[in-house]
Amino acid sequence: IEIGKFAKSEEFNNIMYRSVLIYLDWFQAYYTKEVVSTAFKNAEERKNAIRSQALQGDRPGLDTIEANIQWQLIFLSLQQAELELKNVETILNTFVWENGENKKIFPLYAPNNPDKTILEIPEAEMMMDVETFQNNNPFLEPYRLKGKQLEIERKFKRDKLKPVLNINYNPIFE
Repeated sequence: IEIGKFAKSEEFNNIMYRSVLIYLDWFQAYYTKEVVSTAFKNAEERKNAIRSQALQGDRPGLDTIEANIQWQLIFLSLQQAELELKNVETILNTFVWENGENKKIFPLYAPNNPDKTILEIPEAEMMMDVETFQNNNPFLEPYRLKGKQLEIERKFKRDKLKPVLNINYNPIFE
């Protein structure tokens, strides 16, 4: 029964670990999209500036083609970043539950809003000392239980090694 309880705790820890990794992937995808979005705006501004300079005769027409190609490449990068963000967001949304219903993560926990957190851990739990962590670690508990079981078996086998003394008492009556 104890092992089942700790197996459940271990599975919970695995789920939490996976959710944190996916959150970090989402965080990275979010900022990648933000950076590429800024680069896209800059490329569009550059394309328009070069086009207007070419129309005025300050630049050759070939520069407009080069600027347009760069704009298209960055536009493709932006679409790829948005797709990656949506994919990671969909995976992450499977981990965000509040009051028994699935919530969308983007408006609630945007990385640029540091006041919101996905998981609030009480300070008492954050300040656990190492000994408490070692004693309550669900990964170590099956080994502790196995050690106790082996200790009981060792005592039992030691008792079996004790000599057996059979005493027959025959009283002498006169």
